Amino acid sequence: MKPLVLRLRAAPEQRLDMSSLTPQRLAGKSLREIDGVELQTTRRAVRVGDLFHASDGNAEHIVIAGGSERFDRVGEGMSAGSITVDGDVGIRAGRRMAGGRLTINGNAGHWTASGMTAGFIEIAGDVGDRLGGPLAGEVHGMSGGMVVVRGHAGARAADRLRRGALIVEGNAGDDAGSRMLAGTLIVRGVAGARTGYLMRRGTIVLGIRAYDTREDVKKNNQRLLNYARDGGTLMVQYNTEPANFNPGNFTPYPAQLSRARVSVEESPVTILDPKNPVFHYPNPVSESDFSGWVQERGLYFMDQWNEKYTPLLACNDPGESPQKGGLLVAPYGKGYYIYNAYSFFRQLPFGVPGAIRLYVNLLSVGHEPK
Repeated sequence: MKPLVLRLRAAPEQRLDMSSLTPQRLAGKSLREIDGVELQTTRRAVRVGDLFHASDGNAEHIVIAGGSERFDRVGEGMSAGSITVDGDVGIRAGRRMAGGRLTINGNAGHWTASGMTAGFIEIAGDVGDRLGGPLAGEVHGMSGGMVVVRGHAGARAADRLRRGALIVEGNAGDDAGSRMLAGTLIVRGVAGARTGYLMRRGTIVLGIRAYDTREDVKKNNQRLLNYARDGGTLMVQYNTEPANFNPGNFTPYPAQLSRARVSVEESPVTILDPKNPVFHYPNPVSESDFSGWVQERGLYFMDQWNEKYTPLLACNDPGESPQKGGLLVAPYGKGYYIYNAYSFFRQLPFGVPGAIRLYVNLLSVGHEPK
């Protein structure tokens, strides 16, 4: 399907409100009508035709060829379709987004995804402060959908997050996860000071090898466990040094890390507890979702665990016994603890659909609608 392309003629001289350029607002309009759409500004009136050269295409998919940090409110309120921006955008990108996909091949400003309820946003560069956070006077921030930031995030990412998932592949500034009510924030790099300040619920995911490489994680392990005990969800991913991990007693109940792995990515996977919510919310997951995985199934499985853990999956390399310690879930106090040795860190960058569905479900453990 040929998209509607808006090619930037020249850099804008003033800040522009781009919220009128969404698939639902441009649906059914001719090129002449689109050229006449007025963009709210800070000074003189500007119409689409003054700033862009429009090429005929289906407005369900919009490509803005050329960006600017003065392009504010890109994708605000969109509910379906897609918008791709080849360049930077300004503040409030994807605000109150209720569906569709927004792709920003550049940087984004403050309050990106503020008030978002559904949909998907991907940012190739960095994002400003208060990613997913509320504006002044609002009770909560983002309440659904997913945002992936390939670069770094500014301060107070996920402030007052109510539901949904924010994934920052780089670093995050101070107060990441501040006042979170629920939902998920993943920071694959380093988070600044006061991470999780006044956080009430939500999901904390530790990166691979966290206990191998981060002394601060080991030092603050009890605080992480207390967070799960008090109603949050803590997901720990694989670590590579059983001799260091096991004596540390880092798990809420006894469990022994091993060097067991499943290297053949086509190895059949058995769902051991089909009725478990992990396989139903928010996505239905079946054994067919393990097709198309790359490089391996998982590594550094647990080989012993307390009965309070529930093993969810089993798989094995040819000629070996089934490995059931790759995905364990245990209720802990008011929350949940998850040990995950499956290689999502390889699947997610390749966009493996089944792996994405299951990972989103793992992030949602403990946050199912009541």
